[in-house]
Amino acid sequence: MKKTLAASLIVASSLCFTGCTSMRVIADNQQALSSLATPQQKQLKAGDKVSVKTNDGKQYLLSLSGVDQQGLEGKLEDGNQNMRLPWQSINEIQLSEVDGWKTAGLVALIAGLAIGIGASLTHSTAAQGSHIYDGVAVAAH
Repeated sequence: MKKTLAASLIVASSLCFTGCTSMRVIADNQQALSSLATPQQKQLKAGDKVSVKTNDGKQYLLSLSGVDQQGLEGKLEDGNQNMRLPWQSINEIQLSEVDGWKTAGLVALIAGLAIGIGASLTHSTAAQGSHIYDGVAVAAH
């Protein structure tokens, strides 16, 4: 049972890293896009993960390596290919961010699972012929 508990916690914690993010639209019109092309913009930076929708309807998931007055540059998430997208070909940009509510919910779920599994382990020990008093197991007579 301890192996099951450990495996459950490993799976749940790995979900925490993938399930605790949300995509937030930061630009969906030419005015918003042009504000991102300025040197003083602070919304996008190298290392950010973004979803970019182009004017021709294609969508790309990028890990940004650069943002400048000409456009975005980054590595495609599904491979090692670098890509440069000029501002005029971009229709929408979404930024991946950590979502505090999702993170808190997932942490609560993991804690609940751990408590439930722990309680079932304690109950199964008691059901096998011992009694538990104040956390101390005593064999049945």
